[in-house]
Amino acid sequence: MSNLNSKTTIVAALLGLLATLVSCGPDPADPKSPEQVLLDKAITSLWGDVSPASIQSLQTHSTLVESQDDFSSTFELDTLMASANSYREIRQWKNFGVREEFIQGPKSSWHVVDGAVVDLEPRDPKNDLPSQQSWLFEISKLAVLKDTERFDLKHRGHHKNEQKEDVERLEVHDKERPNITLTFDFTVSTGLIERVTMEDSSKDMSFTLILRDYRPIEGIQFAHEIDSLENGKPHAQQRSIVYQLNPTWKPEWFEAPKDLKQDRIISKQSIAGSFAYAHLVGGDENIPETISNLKSWIEEKKLEINGPLIVIHPTEAPKTDSRPVQGPARVAIAVKIPDPEFIARLGKSETFGIVELVPQPVKCVTEVGKKLLEEIRKEFLVHANPVTIKPGANILEIYFSPEGTIRQVQFPVN
Repeated sequence: MSNLNSKTTIVAALLGLLATLVSCGPDPADPKSPEQVLLDKAITSLWGDVSPASIQSLQTHSTLVESQDDFSSTFELDTLMASANSYREIRQWKNFGVREEFIQGPKSSWHVVDGAVVDLEPRDPKNDLPSQQSWLFEISKLAVLKDTERFDLKHRGHHKNEQKEDVERLEVHDKERPNITLTFDFTVSTGLIERVTMEDSSKDMSFTLILRDYRPIEGIQFAHEIDSLENGKPHAQQRSIVYQLNPTWKPEWFEAPKDLKQDRIISKQSIAGSFAYAHLVGGDENIPETISNLKSWIEEKKLEINGPLIVIHPTEAPKTDSRPVQGPARVAIAVKIPDPEFIARLGKSETFGIVELVPQPVKCVTEVGKKLLEEIRKEFLVHANPVTIKPGANILEIYFSPEGTIRQVQFPVN
């Protein structure tokens, strides 16, 4: 026998032995397998005597503190999981008076900022899978994982979490979503989910939920503190969570809006709070560089970013007005001021500083696309007559996308 054939025979023998060893292990579908024993305990701990099928929809209200792109923001968050392809999420940006809606309907999904439709995306008719929100909702009930023809379960043993608690791990693969791996950690002492991680190989990303403070609602255990991690880094904290089981909802809430006009004008109070700013030298093309310089200054002064990016544009005062002419436009980012004496310690700078914006009556236009401010202003005056822009005040641009294609312009009015 040649050396090559000898190696081939040895490899084949090893593969055969491995297959034999694997086949001798417990079948994950066996009711006595570690996977099924763990799953049964978890379902009982979560649901008690309640049937998972009895919960068809779920509504929540909570406070969400989200950290991303080196700043944090606080929202009042409302979610509604209505059906397999009907999900609604409403975020009220606390302290900044901006309302955002994300809606997934059976036929389309869309995003609304203060009443203006930002984007509308028809659902692919060939995609008959439930939305990802609905899929995760069903997975969270755990009972669906008993379907071993669809789900591949692997028991991954016992581990210690960050609090040194003993947790038991279950890995889940859904054959309908082969690119996603779910890993559940169940606290051994309670049988409840302590942590779940979703890894998406197609996007090279992971998202983790850490669940604490379980309390019973109508016999079902719900977490009342939820932290999230994105790619292993802190992402958000959800607190003061209120749950409503099987709430009343209407199908028309999830029908795509027919009025897609982007120049909808609404009245409210302007954005307010403490903002670090940098003077904008030149036009909008210099905004990215100014933002970078401002963030470096914020980091140098050890300030915490606390909200959105805005551009402050001074309006022109009437020629008969004796007030001094305002300075150039400024790029500003909301920050937390650590103490009342902080501003006095900053010293003088011709480029950077802190400004306190106070709320005032404004009319707002949420704009999509790279339209110049002067063009938006002209269109606003056509639609807003006889209302005129208040002289001597500031026009504020709130940026919702880094490149400025989605932004809200707030015009001060009398």
